[in-house]
Amino acid sequence: MKKKWVLYVGILLVGAVLLLNMFLTHRKYAMHMQEHPGALLRIWGNRELSKEVVKGGVLTQDFWLEDGWITGFSLEFATYGKMSQSRAQVELYRESDGGRLGSWTLQGSEIQDNQAHRFELESPLPVKEGGERFCLEVRSPDGTPGNSFSLYRTEKDLYREGALTQTGRESTDLLLEVYHSDYSGVRFSFVFLALCTGLIYGALCLYVAQIYVKRRKIPVERAAFALILLLGTVYMFVMPPYSAPDEPAHFGTAYAYANKILLQTGADENGYAYVRAEDMVYNEAQKNPTAYSYQLFWENFATVAADGEKTAFASRTLNGVWPIAYLPQIAGILLSRLLHLGGVPLLLVTRFCALLFYAVCCYWAVRRMPYAKVLLALATLLPMSLELAASCSYDSMMLALLYLFVGQTWHCIYGDGPVSWKDWGLLSVIAVWVTPLKIVYWPLFALCLLIPAAKCVSVKDMWTGRVCVLGGGLASLLAVRLSSMIYYLTRTSFHAAKGQWQGIAFRDLLSNPLMGVRLLAESLRSQGDFYLSTMIGGKLGWLDTEIPDYLVYGFWLLLLLAAVKMVREKPYMQTRDRLLAVGTSVVTILAIFSVFLLTWTAAGADFIDGVQGRYFLPALPVLLLCLRNRKLVFRGRLDEALLAGAVVLHLFVFWAAFQVNLLR
Repeated sequence: MKKKWVLYVGILLVGAVLLLNMFLTHRKYAMHMQEHPGALLRIWGNRELSKEVVKGGVLTQDFWLEDGWITGFSLEFATYGKMSQSRAQVELYRESDGGRLGSWTLQGSEIQDNQAHRFELESPLPVKEGGERFCLEVRSPDGTPGNSFSLYRTEKDLYREGALTQTGRESTDLLLEVYHSDYSGVRFSFVFLALCTGLIYGALCLYVAQIYVKRRKIPVERAAFALILLLGTVYMFVMPPYSAPDEPAHFGTAYAYANKILLQTGADENGYAYVRAEDMVYNEAQKNPTAYSYQLFWENFATVAADGEKTAFASRTLNGVWPIAYLPQIAGILLSRLLHLGGVPLLLVTRFCALLFYAVCCYWAVRRMPYAKVLLALATLLPMSLELAASCSYDSMMLALLYLFVGQTWHCIYGDGPVSWKDWGLLSVIAVWVTPLKIVYWPLFALCLLIPAAKCVSVKDMWTGRVCVLGGGLASLLAVRLSSMIYYLTRTSFHAAKGQWQGIAFRDLLSNPLMGVRLLAESLRSQGDFYLSTMIGGKLGWLDTEIPDYLVYGFWLLLLLAAVKMVREKPYMQTRDRLLAVGTSVVTILAIFSVFLLTWTAAGADFIDGVQGRYFLPALPVLLLCLRNRKLVFRGRLDEALLAGAVVLHLFVFWAAFQVNLLR
């Protein structure tokens, strides 16, 4: 009876802290919006300069607003790196009646090069019911060629509801933000996330009651499957479209393959996928989510679109990635287009298909694990794992298959029954599927060498299976990536991917191997905490959505507890197996550092650039399994408590990420 009261008090305390966290998040957002009004409209993308604005010329941008209150807007000026001597005159009109709503004049000395200038209205202006069109005009009453200013515009025509006109010629669109004091979509977001939090916490309480009060057992794989779908769906909302690493490029690549399946042109000559105009709801500005990202989400949540004329997408497709890397995403795009879903529903369906594939693979991965099921389940449920799983990135499929490989391999080593050709076939398919996506994970497939001959039908079958796994992965790699591998290994001069500095070529590394050792050691020393944090999900999105450290420590604690042997678990790794498992993981990690050393790191760098903890996720459960031993053993069963703890931590991660995005 005493244990039940402790359980009830704990549930009430956690619920109270969650409610307080929701309240404080809403309060911070309200205070933030008073000082930093959000964008009612944002036109953004790869930028270029308009023609110079001179006396007698006028630059005009029209735009459409559906509803809301306008409090101001911003434009980005350029003065060609020098002080402008010409004034800028900006005017805002209502297009229906030509009424001037505001006029502003900037002196030449006030125009800052490459800076956004804000123009505030004297009082908030309501948009008429049903929406209306507005017009911005920019002039220079005294500008002369070579002594005036320009404005930045988009490289492509991304905004469908308006156009930029200069001296009678239509162009793309100005980089423009129209400010708004509040968002109706954010209010929906608060309600939606609060409902999700309440429902998940209620389900968790029922789960705990089933386990600790009614003494019913729920298989770990079923709990993991349900939690992946439930928590991953919330991540789809908390982290809006394109916020996952490189997600725009992955989405464009999957879309191009979907076009080809429908016998349409995949991409233009520059590598930009052709998409429907309605699929351009989000652009580059939303890869770093803000309150405006949630507004766009709800504004376009239930839209429909015909599969008609196409436009070029904003991000280039990825070269050398074969179509099966995007099977779930392609299926989602095709299904959405057949159902004529709009841009945001299409992205949601595409993300959910990826999440469903991930959940199914992880279910079988955990089910096949003969022991330490909760350890593998927690790895699949980390915030970083779920963010990638619920995205358009092929990392969703890659992670799912690698987790399945670990579970299947451990089943072959320690499970009951002999290893059949079906077991070897599954391992081989995974190796062939994954290796061309990420060459660095090929060493991890050497875990199949741990499968003992005693579990195989014959020694011949064992060696045939090993050759199929390792040789199949290598063969698929050479078939898909041979040309790119030769290029990276033979090039002598190139710019590092993160700047204009000379990169490190393979021949440089061969001539000075100590340089690689020094950079690796310094990377581990100076960036070790960064790797550990980003492996869990301490920095979600494009490393710009930071989660509090105590949540990261909480997930690490759960993983370490899950790595401890339970009293009823008989299998544990022998020294030989442990050394091989650690060796394959270490070689995989070294391969990751090597790739970034030869592609991202500039000569003279202090450490290897571009490496993130998420790249180590496939090796994480293997390394943690190697920590198990006979000396440290739990007498009881912690599986349910560890899963419940992970759910509670995720609820706080949701609100932490949501708050960061809102206050950006």
